[in-house]
Amino acid sequence: MKLFDVNVLVQAFRSDAPDHATFRKVLEQEVNAPAPFALSRVVVSGFLRVVTHRKVFVPPTPIEPALAFCADLIGRPTFRWIEPGDRHWMVFRDLCTQLKADGNLIPDLWFAALAIESGCTWVSGDRDYGLVPGLDWQYVRG
Repeated sequence: MKLFDVNVLVQAFRSDAPDHATFRKVLEQEVNAPAPFALSRVVVSGFLRVVTHRKVFVPPTPIEPALAFCADLIGRPTFRWIEPGDRHWMVFRDLCTQLKADGNLIPDLWFAALAIESGCTWVSGDRDYGLVPGLDWQYVRG
């Protein structure tokens, strides 16, 4: 099952994003496939934070169309929520220790641990995930 990063949703949603067409195609292929796909509630809130932020996009997206985009994804019959389970903290802690994580790598490892624990393929435009041992990931090249 594919589990999407914030950057995939942002790039797919914002037509003025630099790699919109590529990310839109990847997202549409996955959400229209018969196989289930997943999101984390943290990813959805991160998407809403980024697209509505006036320092990130000018003009920022009003909350209504951003929420409608999320509702469209969440309303699909193949959609699943992925939440941290009992092993998440252990996987996250081990990744942080193995990679001597600091700064911006920390939240990336939180998502990597979520994907590893749940057996999902993490889909992202962020190359840092290539450093994560045990992570099944798909790099979306813009």
